[in-house]
Amino acid sequence: HLVSGYVNPLGVEGDKLVTFKIGDANSNNVSTNVPGLSFTGTKCLEEIDARNASSIRSISGLSDCTRLRSLKLIGTNITSVDIPSGSKIETLSLPSTIQQMSLKKLRHLSSITSDGYQNITTLLVEDCPGINALALSRAIMDGSNSFRTVRIIFVDTYNDSTGRALQTISEFSKGDYN
Repeated sequence: HLVSGYVNPLGVEGDKLVTFKIGDANSNNVSTNVPGLSFTGTKCLEEIDARNASSIRSISGLSDCTRLRSLKLIGTNITSVDIPSGSKIETLSLPSTIQQMSLKKLRHLSSITSDGYQNITTLLVEDCPGINALALSRAIMDGSNSFRTVRIIFVDTYNDSTGRALQTISEFSKGDYN
């Protein structure tokens, strides 16, 4: 348990650090007043668990964390996160406070969960074959009145025999999605 009184983000350093856990699935097990997390020199980091650490409003320094496989942020108050392009991330759980989602070259990403998409304004997905970017954008459109910008770049061939992809893209281009 961390003591109260933090005003600056908690600096996390360690070139051999593999797992960082400040949160838990059970909010009763979380007791911290840390306002943010700042990672430095954590190139071996594979997992960050900050679930239900509601005092956390920011996270930075993930650009060197290319071995990151799991990022658990549900229950925090983070509004944006820069996931390292090309990282090995497989699972991503985001809080409902997230406003911007940028997913680039995450070839191993297979699972995105959130406790709500109501605050997302921007979605960028590029070369993430393990997720259905159109289904994700559809879920965001259904859950957010603030959604304004979407950019999806398909690198692999996309096969949609139902025509749902074209319908979703059509709704974006018309600007009249209800």
